[in-house]
Amino acid sequence: MTRPRDSMPRAVDVDWDDPQLQDLLKKTEGLRLDNRNTFHARWVKWLPGWHLDAAAVAWQPALLVWDDHQGRLMLQTRTQALQVGDPVALDLASQGLSPRIVFGEVLQSRPGLRPQDQGQEVFFASIQVLKTER
Repeated sequence: MTRPRDSMPRAVDVDWDDPQLQDLLKKTEGLRLDNRNTFHARWVKWLPGWHLDAAAVAWQPALLVWDDHQGRLMLQTRTQALQVGDPVALDLASQGLSPRIVFGEVLQSRPGLRPQDQGQEVFFASIQVLKTER
């Protein structure tokens, strides 16, 4: 009978002062990993408030960048930052998504943090879905 292989790595002595290791570590100093998932962003429309018949307020474009499928959405807007606690309506039908209209509340709001967002009007809002309309 053979013994099962030990899947735990063995301890390795590392000479942290080795010039080759130091050169390798210096090469990795500026690297950043992007560990986000592969959610495909979709264009949607949003409306401040829950009054869909308000002709005075026009739907605005936004990018749906995250959907946890449990009632939490993340929107990227370029026109304005949404305020925490504000009610919003989202029209998801433009991309054939279902349900067509969702009503939610802004849980968090922040400007874009990536280097390419700096100096631009890029905002992200976490939305809690409270009601859906098909």
